[in-house]
Amino acid sequence: MDEEYEKAIPLYEEALRIDREREDSTGVVLGPVNLSRNALMQGGLDPVRSQLAEAARIADEAHLIDYGLGTIETSAILRFALGGHLQGARLFGSAEMELRKKGYQRTQPDEKFTAYWIAIMRETLGEAAFSTAMTEGGKLSYAEAMVETRKWLQERQE
Repeated sequence: MDEEYEKAIPLYEEALRIDREREDSTGVVLGPVNLSRNALMQGGLDPVRSQLAEAARIADEAHLIDYGLGTIETSAILRFALGGHLQGARLFGSAEMELRKKGYQRTQPDEKFTAYWIAIMRETLGEAAFSTAMTEGGKLSYAEAMVETRKWLQERQE
């Protein structure tokens, strides 16, 4: 799987460059999310926080809820990867519930990415704690989850 993600990085970087030039807010949200997912799969956590903070800010300010959900989901996985297991799983649960309500179907690469991290969350937390965190997260509104996500990303930036 690493090779697939590695090949995609220059493509995502070029698309993000073009989207920034065109001031395309959806592309400027999606690019950092995709780059962050690639970094997470390769264990490179350094650039992820700032990329996701930018994506969350733009998605929130431009009211791009569908893209914001991807940002919350990826930020939740980063939070989990950095040791905030319960908060990460809870925020993931929030995004997951909103995506289900919308009837969203993940693309194959997104499905692989989330399945990989869900398995790690389940293994790390145990089924009971994982399910509880996901259920609690499912009770958050999109706005509540975005506020919590942005707050955490900003705290981590400082």
